[in-house]
Amino acid sequence: MRSSVLAFLFALLGSGLSCSRARPEEAFPPRNSPGHEVRPTEHKAASRMPPTSSASKRSVEIVELPSQDQAAGTPPSPFRQVLEGSGGSVSEYQGRRFYSNEVITFDLATREVLIDCAFSRGYFLVGKNLYFAARMSPYSACPDAPFLLERVGKKWELRRYIDAHDVQMSEWIHGTTIAAVVPYRPGPPFGYELVKVAGAVAPPRPMRGASDPNDPDRRCHSELQQPLSFHAYRTGEIMVVGGGRCDLPGGEGQELSDEEHNLRYRPVVESFPKGSSRSSIFSLPFDELVSLIELDIATLLMMGKVRVGDKEDGPFDLVIVSFDGKSVQKLEAPLEGAAQLVLGPVVAIPATSEAVAPTRPSPLNGVWLLSESSLRVATGVGEPLWLPEKCQPSHAWFEGSHAWVVCENGLYTTDADQARIEIPESEGSSTCEALDPRPEYSVPGIYQKASTVGGCGKEFELGPLSKPSRLPDKLRVEF
Repeated sequence: MRSSVLAFLFALLGSGLSCSRARPEEAFPPRNSPGHEVRPTEHKAASRMPPTSSASKRSVEIVELPSQDQAAGTPPSPFRQVLEGSGGSVSEYQGRRFYSNEVITFDLATREVLIDCAFSRGYFLVGKNLYFAARMSPYSACPDAPFLLERVGKKWELRRYIDAHDVQMSEWIHGTTIAAVVPYRPGPPFGYELVKVAGAVAPPRPMRGASDPNDPDRRCHSELQQPLSFHAYRTGEIMVVGGGRCDLPGGEGQELSDEEHNLRYRPVVESFPKGSSRSSIFSLPFDELVSLIELDIATLLMMGKVRVGDKEDGPFDLVIVSFDGKSVQKLEAPLEGAAQLVLGPVVAIPATSEAVAPTRPSPLNGVWLLSESSLRVATGVGEPLWLPEKCQPSHAWFEGSHAWVVCENGLYTTDADQARIEIPESEGSSTCEALDPRPEYSVPGIYQKASTVGGCGKEFELGPLSKPSRLPDKLRVEF
C-alpha cells in the first residue's frame, strides 16, 4: 500500500507554489444570512453536515513527498473530471458521500437517489440519523414554511415544523440528537437555544445575554449571537461557534466603548465541558470565520480573516487557531490564498541534511489547504496538487491517498481508476408534493407586521405559532 501511495504522489507532484490571495466571497460557500457567511444554503440540497474531513475519518497513513530537486518541471493538473454538472455540492454521512444539485441528491457510490425535490433553500443535517431541512429562509422578514424530514430506511418521514431562522444538528450522548436553533422572534438580536430533537437527554441552556435597560422587550436571549457551526460529541462536550456576542450594555447608564463594541462582533466559541450545564465563552483572534474542521474529538481547527485597515472589503491576513474546549492556540502556517481546511494523509518531512526533526508532532499534520489553484500541505512540506484550470473550487476531501474536489463545472478526482459518474434522472415532483406538509402556511403573528413593512408582497394571517392542522398529535413538536 505504501509503495502505491508513493508512486501516486511522485507522479502527481511538481515544483513551484503560486497561490493568489482569496477574495472574501471565495473564502467559503455563501449562505443567506447576515454577518459571517460560512455555510451553504443556496443549493436546493446543500449540506449542513459536520465537516466531511471529520476526526473519525482522519487518515493515520504517513506518506512521503519528493523534495524539490526530485520533481522535474511543473506537471499538469493530476485531477480528471468524473462528473459533469454545474452548481453541485457534496456532503457525507456515515461513510457515504452524496452529490447534490438544484433538483436531486444521490449517493456517489450506489447512485441511490435521496432527494429529487426542488425544495427551496433545503440542506441536510446529521444527528443520530440523517435529516433534511426544507424551505429554510434564514433571518428573513418574509419567512417560508420550513419543515424537517428524517431518513427512515429508504424513505423520508415528516418529523416536525421548523419555526426558526436557522437550525444545526448533531448527535450527543446516549444516542440523543440535539440542535442549535435560532427561533422566530423579534430581533436582532435573536440569540439561540439548544433543543432536544430525539432521545432522552435534555441539553444545557446557553449562557444568557443582557437586556436593553431602556427597552425590556429588546434583549439578546443568549450571550452568543448567530451560531455559525455546532458540534456535540458522544463524550458529552458541546461547542458552538458564533458570529459575535451580545452587543447590549449590561445595565442602566452603561455604554460600550467603540473598542468593546467592535470586539463583540468578532467570532467566539461557547464551550460546554463534559457533564457540565455551565459554559464559557472564548474570543477568537480574527474578524471573520473562513473555514473550520474537527481536528479531533472536541478539538476544532479554525481559519479566519483579520482585516488590514478599517474597510470591511479591504485587504486581510489569514490566521489559523486550534480550540480544545479550554483555550485558543494560534498556529503558524503558510496560509496565503487558502480558502478551506481539509483533512488528508499525514505527510512526512523529507530526510535531508537540512531537515530538523520536530520535538513534537505538529497539530497541522494531516491538514491540507484548498486554494483557488491548488491543494497543498498546511505545514508547507512538499509540493501542491494543482487544480484544473478555471476550477473555482468549493469543497475538497481525501479518500485514502486520492484527492477529490468540487469545481464549478463538476466533480474531479486524482483516482485514475474512478469510473465516470452519471447524474440519475429525476422522477418528478409527485413525491415532493406528498412530503410538503403545509403549502399554504400562516406565518407566525410576530412576523405579520415585519413582513408587511418589509415588502413581501402578500398578507399573512395571524395564527398560532406553527400548530399543524393536518398532522397527528405525535408530530406536534416544535422548537
